Amino acid sequence: MSGSITFTVEVTYHQEPCYIFDSFMQIEKWSDFKGFGIIPGIKNANYIVKSESIIGSLIQVENSDGSSHKEEIIDYKKDSYLKIKMFDFSKPLSFFSPFFIEEWALRKMEYGFKFERSMTLYSKGFFSDLILKLISISLKSAIQKHTEFVVHEININLENK
Repeated sequence: MSGSITFTVEVTYHQEPCYIFDSFMQIEKWSDFKGFGIIPGIKNANYIVKSESIIGSLIQVENSDGSSHKEEIIDYKKDSYLKIKMFDFSKPLSFFSPFFIEEWALRKMEYGFKFERSMTLYSKGFFSDLILKLISISLKSAIQKHTEFVVHEININLENK
């Protein structure tokens, strides 16, 4: 393996922490991830394994362009942290990366929380580094848009209760 590319997006969040992580576990809402640029949206997602402890849960993801991958929850701290390994990418992404790691974290601020999502893309070599750098530009925008959408949807749902 050659290298990695990491980026972080963040949004200010003013609701209870549980709503962020509950939104992730609502797999029927994963299709709200619409992608951006060269990054496809999610068409559907299904549990292969759903662990009671959340850690070890495995999800099969089909994207809007026909590509697919798996996501495994490898770490979870209730209402504060989530770590996901994305792997088993279909071609052509599988040529360039063995896996990605995504992290969700809430950090307490004076007024609310900072909701951070970080992504690390691991590469298979020098040429892969270049391709993943291009992918990371669109992926960062896609994740920023989705993070803002998730927070907005939580706010709307709570206002309508």
